[in-house]
Amino acid sequence: MSSDGLRPMDVVAFGQRNPTNRMKCLHSLGAFREPHVIIWSKDVFVNREFRGELCRFQIHFSEAVGDLISEDIEVTGPAKIEKFTALQKDLYAMILRIHGAGVITLRVPPNVTVRSNRSTATNVHNTASKVFQFIARRTTSQQII
Repeated sequence: MSSDGLRPMDVVAFGQRNPTNRMKCLHSLGAFREPHVIIWSKDVFVNREFRGELCRFQIHFSEAVGDLISEDIEVTGPAKIEKFTALQKDLYAMILRIHGAGVITLRVPPNVTVRSNRSTATNVHNTASKVFQFIARRTTSQQII
């Protein structure tokens, strides 16, 4: 059943303002063939400035996946992963330490984890996340008085 080229699942998911909820809704309705992933933070928004030293992130998958490890996450710029924890099989938490100023990007590449709990399709890997990019304004130099 389609309406103006939209599937019913797209119409239902459109009502979800939160991208994580939208992704989970689409997954529940069978819109995805493989696990999808979103990087999210309350501390900083995409393409915005961050002036702190530590920044918290969540990595949400559309469904349960196999073991994701911190080394799987691509981090560029003046930052490193300080802490990485699996909260659930579809949710991971990460703390990033900022050690300078510049553009920082985070990305979960494709094929780093595998779908869990599905006997019908084995070895189904995740898609890539969108790049989460922000600007660190932290400086490591001290002011001279």
